[in-house]
Amino acid sequence: MVLEECIRQKSVVSIDQIRSNPRAYLEFQFEVIREKFTAEQAIIQQNPNAVILTDRSLADSFFYYVFYVDKSTLPRELLERYTDFFKWLYFRTLTSARCYDHIFLFRPLKPDEPDLLRPGNLDLLQDVEFFFIKTLVLGFYSQTNVTEISADNETDINTLYSLVDAYLTKA
Repeated sequence: MVLEECIRQKSVVSIDQIRSNPRAYLEFQFEVIREKFTAEQAIIQQNPNAVILTDRSLADSFFYYVFYVDKSTLPRELLERYTDFFKWLYFRTLTSARCYDHIFLFRPLKPDEPDLLRPGNLDLLQDVEFFFIKTLVLGFYSQTNVTEISADNETDINTLYSLVDAYLTKA
């Protein structure tokens, strides 16, 4: 079962434009993260043995929430909502470890074409994002199998196919 990336279902002018308005980006993150969590939980409740392939773990969502929401400009009432949601997301991310049997961390690739859901300065930040997310994944999901994959390495791709096939066979 493939769980689509919730953000891709949104009509967005560009991620840079949304992030330029901290209030709008915070609301956007509330919506996208809740939808992701709800979609994952619905699949798990309907079929606890399902093999689910998803683009992002909750650790990724946690990263984008903490890293890109500009807390310094939020008024107090939004900062309170930010903090409450942070706590909710932190505990959901921590407890979601039992939902993930295996996490594949894909090393960054240079984008082939422009993508409005990727920041304009991604070429400068993608390694920072990758290593930060990797740190979160290894911390939140220390008991989960984690495999780092380079999409341009044939051996890595063959390993990925073998591992996914093994999970599908087991399910």
